[in-house]
Amino acid sequence: ETIRQVGRYNDEVEGEIGVTKRAAHKMEETVQNLEKGKKEQDLYIDGLNERIKQLEGDLSLSDSRLERQREKTADAKTMLSETNCELENLSFETKQLVQQWKSSVVALKRRDEALTAATNALREAQSSSKDVKGEADGLKREIAAKTAEKEK
Repeated sequence: ETIRQVGRYNDEVEGEIGVTKRAAHKMEETVQNLEKGKKEQDLYIDGLNERIKQLEGDLSLSDSRLERQREKTADAKTMLSETNCELENLSFETKQLVQQWKSSVVALKRRDEALTAATNALREAQSSSKDVKGEADGLKREIAAKTAEKEK
């Protein structure tokens, strides 16, 4: 009977050893799966970290580009403001020149009218002078004729 009990005990122990071995094997398999999953997670995290570095680099580049663009925009606004001031000055000067030109045209027209009047007055004076000279010549001839008549 003791042999049977020992045999049963051996069978139980062998059964427990088999169960323990299977449990250990299952546990080892689970640990390997977990390690594999952790390795995959680590690779995924490494990939995400690389992506973060890349995006941070892109962000830094974009920030520097944005800053340069802001500087260019500020420079362009300054240039535009200066150009607007220059255009306003040119417009003002143009208006002044047009006004001076109009004044000159009016003055020139008055001088032209005065010249025309003076020319007309000169012609009339010359005409009158010719008439007076003609009359004087006529009178001289008459005097000469009357003088010649008296002498005869």
